[in-house]
Amino acid sequence: MTMMGCWTQQQTGGMCGGGHNHNHTHWVEMAKLAEMAGRYCDMVVAVKNVVATAESDLTVEEINLLSIAYKNEIGARRLSLKVISAVEPAESAKASTPFHSSKLKEFLQTVRAELVAICKDLLDLLDTHLIPSAASADSEVCYYNMKGSYSRYLAENSTGPERKNFADISLSAFRFGLDIAERQLPATHSTRLSLAFNLSAFFYDILGSDERSSETAKKAYNAANALWNTLTPDYQRDITLVMQLLHGQFKL
Repeated sequence: MTMMGCWTQQQTGGMCGGGHNHNHTHWVEMAKLAEMAGRYCDMVVAVKNVVATAESDLTVEEINLLSIAYKNEIGARRLSLKVISAVEPAESAKASTPFHSSKLKEFLQTVRAELVAICKDLLDLLDTHLIPSAASADSEVCYYNMKGSYSRYLAENSTGPERKNFADISLSAFRFGLDIAERQLPATHSTRLSLAFNLSAFFYDILGSDERSSETAKKAYNAANALWNTLTPDYQRDITLVMQLLHGQFKL
């Protein structure tokens, strides 16, 4: 039996079946409902329709919905791949028949194919709709942060020239976004800090450069920390986690 997920079925089921609804507000509400129900595949369908029916750039709320939908879909696959990859050698070694071993490999390939489909789906949205329609530095930096991150996930699951290609795309997106952020957003801006952390993680995990990872994280952390006392207590709480993550990167 072949294991099929909503991504191998090209998302034809769920709330998207039965015609195309051009009511933007409807799709925003459906995205919220899908999130509450934990139906992230359906949430992706809804946010794609939010993008398709938007007359201008997405609002902050809509960008958050987009991020949540894809983050949960990709997060589940990344975790699955880690688990399956960790147990597959041992399971294959003790398998009583070649059939069991081949099915494990098939399962791994299925999950990896879903991850690739999710990444490419969002990257297409970013390149064809979201980045060209970005109306503010905040949203533009956010979109380049997403492009860098999801290209990085493709690099993680590729080898040879393909891995290098995805890594180059990821690095270019992160650097382009960081350039905009450093020119137009304050050092304490959460989107700027998030992008800096993701770029630092890219240097460490994909390029294997501890030095560049540490330098990137330390620069962002120090710039924000210098302004810490100018922030309200509420905003300090909002960025505490990303500040801690940055600090952890340059203490590695």
